[in-house]
Amino acid sequence: MTLERQWPRLVADIRNGCLSDDLDIDPEIRQKLNSELTPDPVRADELQTQFERGFVGIAQQIWPFMSFVLCVKSGAFKVYAELLQQKYCKGKPCQVWILSSFWLSMTEWRVLA
Repeated sequence: MTLERQWPRLVADIRNGCLSDDLDIDPEIRQKLNSELTPDPVRADELQTQFERGFVGIAQQIWPFMSFVLCVKSGAFKVYAELLQQKYCKGKPCQVWILSSFWLSMTEWRVLA
């Protein structure tokens, strides 16, 4: 899967607060996106630690307040939905929606006092 191959670049982008130069993105869009990003080395370190531990149940590790995942599970998406449920979201309910081509993660935010 892409996350398993590309996580070092994702972590570097978060650490540096800008998109990697080797991403094929229109220069105008890159400039707009980079203007909204800020470096977050603490989050980059957290993600790196989790990715280095492996990807089984990774969704819960990197988004601890995630309650469930909605995804398409029909046609060509079936194999990805099963992988999502059996590996990346292991231990979290995956709600199956047969609507159109999209992936959606719902996060339950909690206020920690």
